[in-house]
Amino acid sequence: MTINMAGVRNVIRYIQDNEPTNQHVGDLWAKVGIKDCVRAWNGTAWLCVSESFSFNNPYGYAMGGIGGGQYLSSVDRIEFPFGSGSAITSGSLSGSRYNARGCNSSNYGYMLGGGGTSITKIDRLDLPFGDGLGVGVGDLDVGVLDSGACNSSNYGFAIGGWHNVVVALSKVERITFPFDSGTATNTEVNSIGIARNECFNSSEHGYSVGGIYYLTQYINTSKVSRLTFPFDAGPAVTQSGTLLAAKNWGISFNSSHYGYHCGGINVASITNKKVIRFTFPFSAGPAIDVGDLSDNRFGGAGCNSTNYGYCMGGRTAVNKSIIDRLAFPFDSGTAINVGNLPLAKKNAGGMDGTDFVSLF
Repeated sequence: MTINMAGVRNVIRYIQDNEPTNQHVGDLWAKVGIKDCVRAWNGTAWLCVSESFSFNNPYGYAMGGIGGGQYLSSVDRIEFPFGSGSAITSGSLSGSRYNARGCNSSNYGYMLGGGGTSITKIDRLDLPFGDGLGVGVGDLDVGVLDSGACNSSNYGFAIGGWHNVVVALSKVERITFPFDSGTATNTEVNSIGIARNECFNSSEHGYSVGGIYYLTQYINTSKVSRLTFPFDAGPAVTQSGTLLAAKNWGISFNSSHYGYHCGGINVASITNKKVIRFTFPFSAGPAIDVGDLSDNRFGGAGCNSTNYGYCMGGRTAVNKSIIDRLAFPFDSGTAINVGNLPLAKKNAGGMDGTDFVSLF
């Protein structure tokens, strides 16, 4: 989650239970260990400037996917900083889902579209999701497979995706947090129809990276499209730069200053293990090759803590269970294999409870 508010400093000055003293106008205060809002000092009082949340839910999730010869409903969870061991299965979605994408607010995680139960369904999970079932809370305006997904502090976005095997959509659909019922809003048109694109976000922008579309044959793209939050009207998303190579089904996540695109596959079915980094606000030029995953893969789930990015599962010749970790800002080197999912799977949706309000 992020906060953008005129006159409010971008860093939380007070992270404590007791009311601060000697504060200045624009200072932010967050309590620790309880569910509460972030407050800003306006000169006379502390005013809530966010929805209620717990300051960082230290977990990442791989939701649904394909594994063991079937479509999955399981939600697998790692606890940050996750340096070794195995993820645990912490619950289930409302039904089996694959090729769906995840996003989150401070209090909830969301699974958007995907194959299985329904390509329009939106599931919501209470964070930190440790047990039980995700709840179907509404629908996308148009059902999609393999869309990208990202979020601002107030909205979640599904960008592009397959409506059928040859039609890649140019729609951007938006849900307003805490989204507990209804239908997503079709807010605008992406620069091109695209599917199997990966997304990440800064505090001010969402990014759609790479992907595939169909024009008499399947074509990969290296385009990076950027939308400016809250993105409720205006011109189509504009191209803000490129990946170093055209590919799809990568794995993505972000830190407070960078976005990352890892692995992927091209139309010739060649996989790779490259880690590509984008410096925010990334408005032009190619991204930078900063290193590698521990092996080639595509179709994994991505998530991040404040200090690390994670690539969970995926596929090369067979499905994988491995979890790679890279330490931010990850300028060079190779990601470290730190553990495994309970089951080898691909095409799961990634999501986390990390709150960047203190970092953006």
